Amino acid sequence: MPNNGIFHGKLKDSLNYEYVVDRNVTLKELSLEDISSQKSKLVPSFIIAWKNMKAAISFWVSAKRTRSYPYTRMFNTLSQKNLKKITIFPVIKDEGMGVEKHRGCFDPIQWDTFSMCSYLGIYTISAYYVKAKKNPLRKNRVRSQEFDHAYLVEKIKNILTTNQNPKQWNDVERNSIGKLEELIINGYQKISKETGVEFRNPNYVRDVLAKLKDPESFKLTSQEKSEQAQNRENLTTQPKEMVFGLPKGKMTLEDSLGGKYYWTVDAYHIESKNVYLMEMKHAKKGIPSISDIKDALFKFHFYANLSELRDENDTELTPKPTLVLSSGTESSDKIKNDKHVKLVIEEAEKNNIIVIASGKNNTKEKLIEELVSN
Repeated sequence: MPNNGIFHGKLKDSLNYEYVVDRNVTLKELSLEDISSQKSKLVPSFIIAWKNMKAAISFWVSAKRTRSYPYTRMFNTLSQKNLKKITIFPVIKDEGMGVEKHRGCFDPIQWDTFSMCSYLGIYTISAYYVKAKKNPLRKNRVRSQEFDHAYLVEKIKNILTTNQNPKQWNDVERNSIGKLEELIINGYQKISKETGVEFRNPNYVRDVLAKLKDPESFKLTSQEKSEQAQNRENLTTQPKEMVFGLPKGKMTLEDSLGGKYYWTVDAYHIESKNVYLMEMKHAKKGIPSISDIKDALFKFHFYANLSELRDENDTELTPKPTLVLSSGTESSDKIKNDKHVKLVIEEAEKNNIIVIASGKNNTKEKLIEELVSN
């Protein structure tokens, strides 16, 4: 039977991934006093120091994973050896009611975000917003939302001193979302009063949170939304992807911790029983940025740790994780010799990931030829 690009994978019980790209990168170090006093603005990824303990922290600016490169932010912390890893995200982000046809986004956190972090060994902090600025460019919208810093400080302290592993901590954190209901609602009422921006009705927010409070309802609702998003993404080509006419694929992954992920593979190609699972990063001019590339490398924590992969006909396949870096202006050699790409290639080799540099005017046939030669 023909393959329709639907794949089901099982992840290894434990993650195995080696880091090279960030081996000489030093993250900014902040103290808990910096956070509580708000003297230093939170950067996307940083080190926190308290007493004789440290942790590597990333934070999201939306509950939705397709906004603001949260994968890149987390990737920046994962290479930090011998430190606990923490990521902070809002339970709900409301940008304001906006105006007709230009409503602000309203994003609740998803169940599999917690599962993903547990698999990666990252502790989660479910947070809420208490400050924002009125958006001068969009009517009835806000921007630059800020968390309750005092709340973050206490949660970070708790993680630094806990004996729980990330899975144990994240299960409790996920199941305690309901305790934040009034803090979330009060936070947006405060922001509304200060900015004049109208937000969703508190009863609407309570209805959304009601589905997140019950674990089974939260899991079912989130996975339904994730599957719908997977179907939409499978029909969409992003500007930073060049797929060379290759088909997209739908990948459903399961881990031994109970996590289930509905992801989309930018492109795939099957040769015999080998399936090349491709993440594509394209630059119209120049070479794909290291932030874009890290966004792809993050997914290879999963694609490079598959213990089993089958198609919709239950045929077992051999996964070949592949990163394709393409450019509209540069040659393949120019891409491969970029200083950042050299480190990416070294990291990929250590993790059995294929890297293909595809310069201007490269064709689908040339790409496939390079794929099967690996």
